[in-house]
Amino acid sequence: MRDPGSPSTTFSAYTSAYDRFIEVLLKTLTERLEDAEDWTGFINGLLEGYLGTLTQDFVVARAFQVEMDAVGAEARARRRAALVRFARFIRSQHERLRERDPTLELLPDQAYHRRGLPGAPGRQRRARRAR
Repeated sequence: MRDPGSPSTTFSAYTSAYDRFIEVLLKTLTERLEDAEDWTGFINGLLEGYLGTLTQDFVVARAFQVEMDAVGAEARARRRAALVRFARFIRSQHERLRERDPTLELLPDQAYHRRGLPGAPGRQRRARRAR
């Protein structure tokens, strides 16, 4: 049995709490934005929902948005995975809104995530060139 105060137990609890935070945040944003009528309304709602969630608990916001990088490589990998989930969410909403408004331009994956989205064809070519 692990000591409840051991580093591995503390890390596990921290990352579990982070995973839960991301789940709740994405669920909140999805519910809030599923009826957005246009891109401007979506972006306004996204920012209000995201920042509103963070302001509900500044300690949690700091722990998961500022201090996550200091926790270690595995925590940084979880944060990157969460950012990809956010990018996919935003892309899916953009695609939904493009169906309603064909004047919205098709955006490259880098518009949603600075490195593009994993699994995208351009991303695979860039990864091979980097080797």
